[in-house]
Amino acid sequence: MDCCKHSRQKKKKKKKKKCSQTQDGAVAIATRSLAENHRRKADTVFGREASSYSPCGIMSVPDYLQCAEDHQTVLVLVQPLGAVPEDDFFCVYKRVASVCQVSVGDNQRSLAVRYRHHYAPENGEWGEFQSHRRAVGLVAVAWCPAAGSEWALTSERFRAMKERLGPALYDSRLLAFGLSGHATAELQRPDVAFFPGYDNCPELEKTVEDFIQSIFIVLESKRLDRATDKSGDKIPLCVRAVREEGLRRLGHGQQAL
Repeated sequence: MDCCKHSRQKKKKKKKKKCSQTQDGAVAIATRSLAENHRRKADTVFGREASSYSPCGIMSVPDYLQCAEDHQTVLVLVQPLGAVPEDDFFCVYKRVASVCQVSVGDNQRSLAVRYRHHYAPENGEWGEFQSHRRAVGLVAVAWCPAAGSEWALTSERFRAMKERLGPALYDSRLLAFGLSGHATAELQRPDVAFFPGYDNCPELEKTVEDFIQSIFIVLESKRLDRATDKSGDKIPLCVRAVREEGLRRLGHGQQAL
């Protein structure tokens, strides 16, 4: 008798548990659906395409590797360009990242640098407000064994990579591996360094040092321009992170409502 009663109680508990799980699932689906509808309405107001939506919106993507000392450094992005083996890329990346402190200004000062191989372009939207989030330098690592059409394709990819980062980029370098000697004579450019191979590049660190010094020259010129600027005492508001077109559409959307 007691066994039957205990069995019925267990069945009732199971039914209640299943019912509770079903209700929780329904609530979760309804919540996601409601959030999706709100997101679509916001996309309509701001004029964004649904395919361009990201969970972080148009603001920024969090970087949990940041620390307080990052405010004293400049950010340089290092990325592979084209088909570069992962092991070879990270071998080059480690050597580039070893140049983290460069003497500048007649060795009177030093510039601290931090490197990243992953970077969310959305962070550049807040570059004027939080300059430590903005990538001011780009180092691209490419394998280009021929000087003909392969070099033309590599050069075009490098140009497109710079355009994606926008005007916040102060300087850039393309580290092209696979070409050497007479093959590079007609391809010499200030923003390109050629090396025979991944294991045959003794001047790599010196090339990165020269690159960092060129970034310092740009930073120093901007500092001097601001020091001599007598345009007024008013500090301009930072509106880069918010699209003006989106604000106008938001105003029209509110009037419609």
